[in-house]
Amino acid sequence: MSMKSLVLAIVGLASSSVFAGDLRNADSVSYNIKVSCGAGSTSTSIGSNTTQSSGAKKGCTIEGPWGKFKVEGDKGAEIKNGKISEKK
Repeated sequence: MSMKSLVLAIVGLASSSVFAGDLRNADSVSYNIKVSCGAGSTSTSIGSNTTQSSGAKKGCTIEGPWGKFKVEGDKGAEIKNGKISEKK
């Protein structure tokens, strides 16, 4: 493996762990949400009592009935009692 390939592999692993964050819906209802990351956005839904893998990446904004929420940390976010917050 060349040095350039090794550096790219290390950077890729580091960035994927830094930006990983699950979105957990602990409520018994589903929500329609809009997830915006950088210049792109996606409208989707999250089912009741489910988790979306990498659904709450650091720096992204999640919009739903609670308003807009910006993910600041790398642990992801949780929807509970109709409100969203950083996972602890």
